[in-house]
This record gives sequence, C-alpha cells and structure tokens, in this order.
Amino acid sequence: INSFFPSLLKLKLAREAAKISAVGSVIGAVSTAGFSWKYSKSPH
Repeated sequence: INSFFPSLLKLKLAREAAKISAVGSVIGAVSTAGFSWKYSKSPH
C-alpha cells in the first residue's frame, strides 16, 4: 500500500493543478474580454 500512495497523491495534485489552471484561464479570458469590451465601448 505504501507504493500505491505516492501515485494517488500525484493524481490528486495533478487534478488540483488542472482545476486551478482551468479557473485561472477562465478568469483571464473573462477579464481580457471585459477589458477589451469596455475599451471598445468607450469613446476614443
């Protein structure tokens, strides 16, 4: 069971990292879209 545990921990860490990167990319896309939309709407 001791040799099985590190792979389980790695799987959990990989899943958490994927979740964090997905959330970060969504936040980045939303903030970029909001900024460009606000910039294009503003008179200049």
